[in-house]
Amino acid sequence: MVGNFFVKNYAALDGVCSKWLCDCVFFGISFQITKIVLRLYHPSYYRKEFTEEQMYERNGTLTLVMWCDVKRHQLLVVASSLGVQIFDEDGRVCKFSHPCVDMPDGGGNFARGLALIGHDMLCVGNSSGTIRIFHIPEDLDPVVKIDHKQVHKKAVTDIAASVTGGNLVVTADDSGELSLWRLERELHLVSMFPTFRYPCTSLKIWEGFILCAFGSGHIRVFGTKTLSLVCEVAAHARWITAADLAPDTGYFLSVSEDSFVKVWQISKRDGMVSLKFSAQVQDNLLVGGKFLCSGGEKFCVSTYESCNVICYCA
Repeated sequence: MVGNFFVKNYAALDGVCSKWLCDCVFFGISFQITKIVLRLYHPSYYRKEFTEEQMYERNGTLTLVMWCDVKRHQLLVVASSLGVQIFDEDGRVCKFSHPCVDMPDGGGNFARGLALIGHDMLCVGNSSGTIRIFHIPEDLDPVVKIDHKQVHKKAVTDIAASVTGGNLVVTADDSGELSLWRLERELHLVSMFPTFRYPCTSLKIWEGFILCAFGSGHIRVFGTKTLSLVCEVAAHARWITAADLAPDTGYFLSVSEDSFVKVWQISKRDGMVSLKFSAQVQDNLLVGGKFLCSGGEKFCVSTYESCNVICYCA
């Protein structure tokens, strides 16, 4: 073990999937849940008043869940095989739904990749390699699509946006291809980066650097100004399933199917990566990880087919 983190506790979660989703994300814990029954509004009810009778349930594959602060609202955004849905802060009222489909639904369409650009624009990727950008007004009605662009040939795996200005957006797909964009009135391509043959599973932008986790177990750092690779680390022996960033300190969290959770320090000066902490959760595939504070002093990880969340504290 490297560093001074230790296991704080094991939190047993409610086994009911709908409550599991809401409670887990509420406390800042990230999950990748395979099957869940989502209570959603049919897209034909878009911009209409909803009643309890208009709701129905469908089985969907969940790909990503994200909390985001949009002006004075905290919203729960869900990407799945049913498209993208925006819920209120307790996850019970659907405010917006869009199928995010570009081809006839043959059963393989899904939305994947979520990022908030600025304070009021939501970027959503999908299985066709397309991203959509929605403007979310202060009163949440109506949510309007402002751009729709084919950015990849393969399915989008993740999207990240800069939080310090510049309106930079980076996208990745199943082939490992990365693209850097600048959002003005629409998306404009800045640069494309070489593919590394494995999917990019997680993206972050921080202090002029693009932080990428890959299915090969590598972490790679690219410069948004130099537009080149500045650092590469063989971080894990197997697939990196999730990653997160603590923006105040530059800590980068990675979890993998190799059963290890690791915390890395990203240098603000040159983008170099150094290991701060490593721990093994024996006999478990790690599938989710999330910092619980912006400084990175606390974080949690989740494991495959388990209702336990393992919490670490510095």
